[in-house]
Amino acid sequence: MIALVISGIVIGCIYALIAAGYAIVYRTTGVLNFAQGSFVMLSGMACSWLITSEHWSYPLAALGGFALTVAVGAAIWILVMAPMLVRRLGVGLAVIATLVVSYALTDAVLLWQGPNPQSLPAIRPAFQFTVDGTRVSSGQVYVIVGMTAILVLLSAFLKYTPLGRATRASAADHETAQLLGISPVRVGGYAMCIAAAVGALGGLLITPIQFTAASGATSLALYGFVAAVLGGFGRLYGGVLGGLVIGVLQELVARYISTAYSDAITFGVLIAVLLLRPQGLLGAPDYGRSHRSRRAPADAASGDAPARDRAPGDAAPGDTAAVPATVDGT
Repeated sequence: MIALVISGIVIGCIYALIAAGYAIVYRTTGVLNFAQGSFVMLSGMACSWLITSEHWSYPLAALGGFALTVAVGAAIWILVMAPMLVRRLGVGLAVIATLVVSYALTDAVLLWQGPNPQSLPAIRPAFQFTVDGTRVSSGQVYVIVGMTAILVLLSAFLKYTPLGRATRASAADHETAQLLGISPVRVGGYAMCIAAAVGALGGLLITPIQFTAASGATSLALYGFVAAVLGGFGRLYGGVLGGLVIGVLQELVARYISTAYSDAITFGVLIAVLLLRPQGLLGAPDYGRSHRSRRAPADAASGDAPARDRAPGDAAPGDTAAVPATVDGT
């Protein structure tokens, strides 16, 4: 039982990092970035290739995989997402574009390295210990400690640095942020790079203890999204709670029921939680919903796009309402 819980916590930590990436990009741009799972896959696969094919040292290969992933995230923003938002094509098309990019990255890695799963050497120093007769490896400890450190540093970055405050300001109200001289497009690019960096670190942490394959990007993105929704979308620490719940639940279902029912039960729990608490476990109620619903008929009558379909910075005439959203985990 303890072994299952520990294994579930470890994989839940990766889901939590993916959920954090979703939160950063969504709260800053309004776009669900379904390429987030590809960042985890890409960093691990690139690092493995650099070690086995190019014979780079482990630290240098890890740095190379990290840099490649962040560069891919920046390229996705510059070439795909930013032009769509600048041209006011709507966040819906941008979300679809991230899905297309995710599958494109999967196919690119398949052509590059093939379908075989890859792994990485154990992170040094390696050690192990037992908890009530259950062996705990150093790799599992590094994942848990690494996830905690990454999210604490990310939260501090968003709260105390000028760029972090600009990101939070853009997340809270795009229009007011623009009046203060903050460019939503530039801040969105920074958010995308941060999300790619978080995903890359997650891939480098998990690949030494679990095989990574190109085809795994889709499932990582899906379960990370479920974790984000379950914990409270846009909340860093809500994503942690959601990830841990999903990870442990998957391990327990696979052990005591069947792996065939793992997905069904996982999504069943998600639906049940959302029916009882639509904002997620740690999410705040959306008190602005009634205001937006009253505004919708006026939007339709005036010919303006509904608020949910506008790109960041594209406000309706006379619309000064702020969106009470943050990405600092509070």
